[in-house]
Amino acid sequence: VADGLKTHDVAPKYPMLARRNWIQGDLVLRAVIEKNGDLGGICIIQALGAGLDESAVTAVRQWKYRPYIFNGEPVDVVTAIKVRYFIR
Repeated sequence: VADGLKTHDVAPKYPMLARRNWIQGDLVLRAVIEKNGDLGGICIIQALGAGLDESAVTAVRQWKYRPYIFNGEPVDVVTAIKVRYFIR
């Protein structure tokens, strides 16, 4: 669901502390795609620490979606969002 109707994407920054310490992995968030396409109710389900959690939430708050429609009406949708951090 999280990628389906996304109209605006912002990539999270990789904090220097996490990069220096080679912290990598998947961070999982739960969020509500609201009727107007904004994201709200963001909650960390699987954290990584070292500033990565805050960076992901900051980026995801800026994402925008086309509203999801059910029976002709816009509805809130709860979704999981996976943010993958890896060093190349």
